[in-house]
Amino acid sequence: MSIIKALNLFKTYTLQDGIDTVLKDINLTINEGEYVAIIGPTGSGKSSLIRILSGLEQKTSGNLMLFEKPIENYSTDALTELRIADIGFVFQSYQLINELTVYENIELAATLNGFVDKDKIYQLMSELHIKSYASFYPNMLSGGTKQRVAIARALINNPRLLFLDEPTGNLDDKTTNQLLLLLKEQNELHQRTLIIITHDKDVATQAKRVIELKNGAIIRDETNG
Repeated sequence: MSIIKALNLFKTYTLQDGIDTVLKDINLTINEGEYVAIIGPTGSGKSSLIRILSGLEQKTSGNLMLFEKPIENYSTDALTELRIADIGFVFQSYQLINELTVYENIELAATLNGFVDKDKIYQLMSELHIKSYASFYPNMLSGGTKQRVAIARALINNPRLLFLDEPTGNLDDKTTNQLLLLLKEQNELHQRTLIIITHDKDVATQAKRVIELKNGAIIRDETNG
């Protein structure tokens, strides 16, 4: 089944000196279980695209289906519930809450979904090799460990779709490789749909499909390998 389907998608902003078109005639379908890398230079529209595809931001025109349902058919509350239950987000800046421990950061995401399974939280932390940091605060962690915590938080509700915005941007080569192995496992073993924004060509080659943007338009959409 298709997770996302966009047809003739445009995004524009009205400025004092005219119209800024950040996305132009986007047409794409992403099916369940795909691992997609979105690449392109700064300002090409990558972040705008995933914000719109995830329902965080409204499109200007065109059609968008999310989980085979028109985006317009979701109420604001329904979209929020969908993002909590079925969509995970991982950001370059981690966006952890500094006042909460590692465990509490992950627990909070589970709480938003209405159910906290402590055993599941500890199992996930163990799988991501962060269980020993459960009582640590974010400012006590390395960048790689923070990113693993952010991934655990994104995965705790078992989302069908995971968006990652430059998740390796602050990581060294060793930690990047570890993260890529983790993402491959999430995709292949758990059939989780992954959409990753990256500037790193080595990261993009790990995905099964690459979509390249330039000046807000798709200029390449091809399968890796």
